[in-house]
Amino acid sequence: MNTTTRFLRRTVPVTLGAALAAAAFSTTPAAADSGYWFSTNGGASGKWISAGKRVTACDIKVDGYKALVQILTINDSLVYSQIDTKVNHKCTTTHKGLFEGDYQIRVCTVVTGGRPVNCSAKHEFTV
Repeated sequence: MNTTTRFLRRTVPVTLGAALAAAAFSTTPAAADSGYWFSTNGGASGKWISAGKRVTACDIKVDGYKALVQILTINDSLVYSQIDTKVNHKCTTTHKGLFEGDYQIRVCTVVTGGRPVNCSAKHEFTV
């Protein structure tokens, strides 16, 4: 058996197997962070963090408003709200286990007892 044939018999199956495994893993759905999102007035930010299943709300502007992050179903039903209780350039993070599926996140500002205002567009993410 010549060396070229031996090389092909040993290398091609390993290379092909690695390529197929990489393709399989790249198409497998996985939980994803939502990324940071901001209220329309720039006063609040928030995100969903897959690792540890956490919601973070950050008040990033001293303006009398608190940060509010809302997690919604794809059909716009409210699942969870996180208000930043520390205000003024600080964040509040809470563990919130969500069932696997698709959700939306939006970031707003709010005053105590008031309605959410300056809300960002809704952004979809998958758990």
